[in-house]
Amino acid sequence: MEPMATTVMRHHGVVDKFIGDAVMAVFGVPVPRGSEAEIDRDVANAVACARDMARELLRVNERWRAEGLPEVDVSIGIHTGPVLAGCIGSAERMEYTVIGDTVNTANRLQTYAHEVAQEVAGGGERCLIVVGDTTWQRLRGTESGRVVGEVSLRGKDRPVTVHRLDPVGS
Repeated sequence: MEPMATTVMRHHGVVDKFIGDAVMAVFGVPVPRGSEAEIDRDVANAVACARDMARELLRVNERWRAEGLPEVDVSIGIHTGPVLAGCIGSAERMEYTVIGDTVNTANRLQTYAHEVAQEVAGGGERCLIVVGDTTWQRLRGTESGRVVGEVSLRGKDRPVTVHRLDPVGS
C-alpha cells in the first residue's frame, strides 16, 4: 500500500481509507473548490495519479516476479461530482470521509473495471482505469481512451457512460 498511498499524496490527493486490498483516494477535499478550473485540476490530478499507480504497479510486479512472487492486477474507477466531506460516525467513533452518489458511482466503476479486467487478463493488461462521463468531459481530450458505452451499475437507476483509458505505455 505504501507506493500507492505515496502516489496519491504526490498528486495532491487524500488517502481516505484502506479497504482490504483497496485504496480509496479523493481529490478536491477538504476545502470545497470554488471554480471550474480548480475542479478540472483535481480531475487531471486524479487521472495522472491513476496512471502513475499503473506505472508503479509495473515496477512492483517486476520486482515480485524476480522474487518468484505472484503478480497483482489493479482496477481503478474515477468519477467526478459533488460529495459531502466531513467527520461522520457516532459518539464512540468518528472518522473523516466523503459520502454521496459520486463516491458510490466511483466505487461501482472500480468494481466494473475489476470485472472487465478479469475478461482481458489474457491480454497482459495489469491495470485497468475507467472513468465516468463527468470525468471524461472534464479531461477535454487530454487523455486517450475509448467509450465503453452505457453500463448498468449496481444501485444506479440509470446507466452510466463509462470510458476506458488507454493502458499505460500504449
